[in-house]
Order: sequence, then structure tokens, then C-alpha cells
Amino acid sequence: MNRLFRLLGPGFVFILTVLGPGDFVANAVTGATQGYALLWALALAVFFRFIWLDTSARYVLATGETLMDGYARLGSWLLWLVLGSLIVIRLLANLYKLVLLSNTAALLLPFEFSASRYLWSLLFAAAVFFLCDRGGYRALDSWFKSLVAVMCCALLAAAILAKPSPTAIFRGFFLPAIPGDRGAYGTLFLLMALIGTEAGSLTNLTYSYFVHRKGWRDASFRKRQQIDLLISVGCLLLMSGAVQVAAAGTLLPARVIPTNADDLVPLFSNALGLAGRIIFTFGLCAAAISSYIGGTMGYSMIAADVWSRLRPGAQLEGPEAQLRHRRFLAFWCFAPLCLLFFMDRPLWLSLAVSALMGALIPLLAGVLFHLTSDRQRLGSLAAPPFIRISLAVLVLISTALLATNAARWVSARLAES
Repeated sequence: MNRLFRLLGPGFVFILTVLGPGDFVANAVTGATQGYALLWALALAVFFRFIWLDTSARYVLATGETLMDGYARLGSWLLWLVLGSLIVIRLLANLYKLVLLSNTAALLLPFEFSASRYLWSLLFAAAVFFLCDRGGYRALDSWFKSLVAVMCCALLAAAILAKPSPTAIFRGFFLPAIPGDRGAYGTLFLLMALIGTEAGSLTNLTYSYFVHRKGWRDASFRKRQQIDLLISVGCLLLMSGAVQVAAAGTLLPARVIPTNADDLVPLFSNALGLAGRIIFTFGLCAAAISSYIGGTMGYSMIAADVWSRLRPGAQLEGPEAQLRHRRFLAFWCFAPLCLLFFMDRPLWLSLAVSALMGALIPLLAGVLFHLTSDRQRLGSLAAPPFIRISLAVLVLISTALLATNAARWVSARLAES
């Protein structure tokens, strides 16, 4: 078992990078409104994510390049688009996590004074910068494996304590159905949110960089990479599914629906007692911290690489490249503090990021489809027909999600006028 753990790495770092408090909320809302009925949609979403991640790893293993090398072949406009999106999306994501962590710290260690929220946020930002700068990818590779194991056990315990129906879980996974709307969230909205958000995310780009940083840069690492990703994605499905099952067994009968991450601890405390409080306080804090650290590290890797492609003659490795990486780390750790001072509720930024994410997913999946279909460059690791069809379906689903959300927004604006 220890030998297996040493062989693995990038997949575990990735799933704790992508599994944030928002995923807890989305799965809890789904379980609280639809019970076990949409577990199949979660499995489908995780399948699409596996396809995306495995396809991006194929490019790294076949060429030895980073994914942004491939993007650069299609034009600098694509690199500028990715860089701008990285900056805005990571900025807002880290702001959200700082607020959640500082609020949690204030509850656990209530040293109340006027600037306590800002002090806790500054301490968390400084700690994350230190860990990312000094520890680097190797530290994440080591720590995150153990954290995944603990989180899987904790959330599985929560699901068992909820006393779920095994028959209903089986039907939810293996007999797909679209139930009627319940609560404030329509079934179609939840379905598209699960598939679109879980399968397609800008954070998916970080996986190929974790693979590259691990040193897996040729076809000899293909089998190890596949095993690593399969186990990691299986853990992701287990954790997300456990939250849905726990919510279906406790929140659905009580007819309570969480609206944000702050609701989860009190709701599950009422339903599961002290065990629920401990599990979900730990789970939310662990998810916020790990996704903050992993996201900041991964996005800094990508941004530094993009910036080097946009500057002719820039060093791709060495002191200059390390300095670029440190600057992006510092920016994403400390810039959210400015927003914290001047913007209590950055609504306009949230809307802009949501629109940007929706528009980017079809484009990024389409680019990946194009890059990995080149048999001349990728050889035996070129994406087979099944993978290309799956990516095409993902593009169609995310495009439908974008069109539906745009139509709703236009309809709402017309209704207001």
C-alpha cells in the first residue's frame, strides 16, 4: 500500500484542488431536493471530467510539453484569453475561500474585534503563500494523499450515519431518471449544473501541469498515470456521492435546503448531532484550505507558463521562471485581501466570472479535442474515437448550458423592464 501511494500523486492533488466548498453545497442541495435520484448525473459528470483530464495527460505524455505549448500553436489570442480568465477566476475563488476560512476561525476562536475578519484572512493568505512557495508541488503531493483518505472516511461515515436506503442508492446510480421539480431549484437546472460544473472547469487545466511537474513526461508513465487518475476520480465520486446521500437521508425528510456553505454545518449538526458538526466543519475547512492551496499553486504554474510564451526570449525554466511563479503566487494570495476591504459582496465580479466560465468551457474542450486528435504528433497516445466523441458531447452539453443560462438572463431582464 505504501509503495502504491508513493507511485501516485497528481490525481490526488487535483481532486482536492477542484473539490471546494461550492461542491459541498451543490451536492447537498441536490440530495436535499432530489434525494438519490440524480446520483447517475453525478457519475456522468465525473466520467466527463475523467475524459477531459486523461486526454490532457495524453498530450503531456506524448509530447513532453505543457498544455500551453499546444495552445500557443493556435495563436497568442488564446493564451491572452486563458491568462485573463485565470486572473479573474482565481481572484474571486480565493476571496470566497478567505471569507469562509476567516468566518470559521472566528467561530472556533472567537477573538472578536472590529478587524478580526481581516486579520484572520491575512494570516491564512500568508500561510498559504509560505506553504506554496517553500513546500512547492512535492509538499502537496505528499500531504494531499493522506487528506484524501481522511476526507473519504469522514464523508462516508456521514453517509452511513444518515441511514440511507441501499435500494434507492442503487436506483439512483443505475436507473437514470429525471424527477419533477422540487424546491427553489428546477431539476433541469440541477442536472445541467452537475454535469456542466463538475465536468468542465478552468481548473481542469491544472491536472496536466501537476502531471508535468511530477516528471511524467513520456509514454513510459502512461500506465501509472491511468491508475493514479482512476483511483483519484473514484475518490472524488465517493466524496461527492457521500454528501448527496447524507443530504438525501437527513435534509430531504426535514425539508430543509442549504443556500450556501455557512448553512451546512448547522443543518447537518441538527440532523446528525455532534458527528455531523465535526465531519462537516472538518470537511468544509479541509476543502477550502486544500482547494485554496492547490488552486493557487496550479493556476500560478499555468499563468507563469503562459506569460513566458507571450514574451519572446523568456526563460521557460530557471531563476527567471521561478520568479514569475512566485509573483503569481503572491498576487493570488494577497490581492483578494484588497477586495475584502473594499467589496463586501462583489456581485458584479461574480456575474462576470459565471459568464466567463460558461463561455470558456466549450472553447477549451474544443481546443483539447483538436490538439489530441493529431496522430502525427501524439502517435499511439492520440485520442481514440470514443474519447473524441465524449469530448464532443461535453462541448454540446456545456454549450446547451451556456445557451440556457443566457436565455434565462435575457428573459429575466425583459420581465424587469
